[in-house]
Formats: sequence, structure tokens, C-alpha cells
Amino acid sequence: MISEYLASGRSGSFGVTSDRLTMALVMIDYLKYAKKYYGTGVSSEWHRIKLAIRPVKSLYAGHPAVEFGPQHFKAVRQQMVDAGLSRTGINAHMKRIARMMKWS
Repeated sequence: MISEYLASGRSGSFGVTSDRLTMALVMIDYLKYAKKYYGTGVSSEWHRIKLAIRPVKSLYAGHPAVEFGPQHFKAVRQQMVDAGLSRTGINAHMKRIARMMKWS
């Protein structure tokens, strides 16, 4: 069990059943992964991911990850529209969020 925990990168969500996994835990684990994968340089994708998941965090941090679906995705997109982001910026952020969910 210790080996599995260490292999998970000391994940905060290690051992949590999928029905108890919240969006906050998914975001934390994905940010750890992205930091390791992309690095933290000035133009790193990691910084863009942090910006992309802000609306997810504000709307659905305590929400079960298995229930995050198309309607939630659209609500996140609408929050970005309301914040005045450009279409290309929103599309890029939404791809980052989709990539996070696919990764999880």
C-alpha cells in the first residue's frame, strides 16, 4: 500500500473512492501533475491551467467529480464569457479543463 501511495505521487486523493472524489481533489492532483510535466517557467502551460480552472474552483470545488458533466462545463464557459474573456481564450481554457477531466 505504501508503494502504491508513493507511486501516486503522494496524491491527496489516494484511496478515495470515485464517488467521494471532489473537483477540488481532481484540480489539486492535476496541478501537481502539470507542474511536474510542464514545469513552472514564465511561459509554462502550468500557469495557463491555473487560470483555466479558476471558474471550476469557484463553481464546483466541492462537487463530486463523477457528476461533472456537460451542463457544468457550459456553466464554467458562461462564467468565462461573463468575465469578458475572448472566444479564443475561452476555447483554449475549455480544452485545458477537458484535458484535466480526461486525465482524471
